[in-house]
Amino acid sequence: MSTSPIHYIPPSRGPQILSSKIHRIIASPHSQVPVGTIPTTTKRTNHWCFYLSTSEMTCVALDCQPSHTVPSSVLVGGSKAYIIISELSAVGPDALLEFAAEVDGRDGLTVGDVVDVMVRDGREKYEFDTDGVGCRFWATEMLELLLRARILVDGQQVERAKGMVKRLWPEGTDLTLDRGVYYQ
Repeated sequence: MSTSPIHYIPPSRGPQILSSKIHRIIASPHSQVPVGTIPTTTKRTNHWCFYLSTSEMTCVALDCQPSHTVPSSVLVGGSKAYIIISELSAVGPDALLEFAAEVDGRDGLTVGDVVDVMVRDGREKYEFDTDGVGCRFWATEMLELLLRARILVDGQQVERAKGMVKRLWPEGTDLTLDRGVYYQ
């Protein structure tokens, strides 16, 4: 992979993905995974991902994942994130729930607009902790950023989605956010 933390899948579709118009943004928790490398750990979390709805049948995933190979520069033992942007025919198959947030209704809002806001604010420069955990913190930060940038327009929807990110699904129990950090 290149040195940029943003990766398009497939790479040749990057320009087309960026020009795709979006109608709403969906935040989704995925199936639970254990935290850490100890096989008997009982601590679990959900991975969260954004889906930018481009039609009734298609979306673009905006997914912040730990690289596990590019060492962090701020968090000891952590790794830098990759932002994976890919076209899908539906929300990920292991998504447990969907929390939709309405976007600015202006004509022509695109995936590129979302990526531009993310990059302008440095949100692609993120590091995960030693366990590869931190996407939920990144997701709450992105929700706030997209509201401030007026891409998302309903503050109540954003607050509800942020509250959902702070829970373990499908149980819906409270779960403290594991925080990654941003680097320069």
